[in-house]
Amino acid sequence: ETVMKYDEGDFLWFHPRAAAIPGGAGEVPTVMMTIQKHLKISDYYSGLHFMTRAGVDGPWIGPILPPELDWKTLPDGVTVSVADVTPGWHAPTGKLIAIGAQVRYSPAGKQLEDVRRAHQTVYAVYDPKTEQWTPWRILDLPDDAHFDFARNACSQWVVKPDGSLLVPLYISTSTKEPFRTTVAECRFDGEMLRHVRHGNLLALDVARGLYEPSLIAHGDRYYLTLRNDKKGYVSVSEDGLQFEEPIPWRFDDGAELGSYNT
Repeated sequence: ETVMKYDEGDFLWFHPRAAAIPGGAGEVPTVMMTIQKHLKISDYYSGLHFMTRAGVDGPWIGPILPPELDWKTLPDGVTVSVADVTPGWHAPTGKLIAIGAQVRYSPAGKQLEDVRRAHQTVYAVYDPKTEQWTPWRILDLPDDAHFDFARNACSQWVVKPDGSLLVPLYISTSTKEPFRTTVAECRFDGEMLRHVRHGNLLALDVARGLYEPSLIAHGDRYYLTLRNDKKGYVSVSEDGLQFEEPIPWRFDDGAELGSYNT
């Protein structure tokens, strides 16, 4: 099924990601999909739009750009937007959380690192009862230079049975240094997402290091996939915070996947 299609030269619809919002008794669930405009310059994205549908058969509604999720243009012409967003349902509070990366853009669409902590992890909360979004909020992280660049971007995160979140981050003092990856444990009270602690740092001094991590839980283990400019890596953990040394992704016969984007 093609939800929508557009390419008139000025933008492409990009980064579609979906999450289910459970329905009440006798109600069908709602599917929420977040999506952005790629503005034909590398990694240059609009504000966040969303689409919804009732169940698996209802018509798609949207895309809608609420003012809370739109980009903001500052007096100096710099645009602050949010990219690489992943939505997810938080059952204990009955809210949907969208987590992504704050980006500062020049008027020409270039990503800027012109102020300290220009690139940070941000989140917005959707309440299905009111059908309203909160504005983007920055996830408050330790006041340490290693978190001056701290992104959850293009990343799957996990809600634990106790309601806490495990949020993968790739961090660095700046974009000039290789990225390292860690997983942050966060608490969510229905409004605010707060950092509690984070696990060990996974490092690889090859090109841009280890970045764009995604996490999943299966049985009693956690699996973290990591991107590098040469190949993909994977690590495992028993608690979701302390991870083993990453190894290259391989098929069952030992052959490497052959793509760092996989």
